[in-house]
Amino acid sequence: MILLASPLTFAVCTWHSLGGEFKFLMKRIILFVLTNLAVVLVLGVVASLLGVNRFLTSNGLDLTALLGFALIMGFGGAYL
Repeated sequence: MILLASPLTFAVCTWHSLGGEFKFLMKRIILFVLTNLAVVLVLGVVASLLGVNRFLTSNGLDLTALLGFALIMGFGGAYL
């Protein structure tokens, strides 16, 4: 439920009362976020299964920081 405010009135809008364009835009944003999170999740699982974490840790790197960087760069690259 979304609360829309104008200078004098408040209106409560439910998902069904919103226009088709808003629903389409929200669907695109949700799919965009879920796709990027799924890619980072798969990258993390594959890296853990292959033992990349041990190799990175011995060289002074952190898998969590690498996945965070991949997430940020993925969002930025997909946005452009």
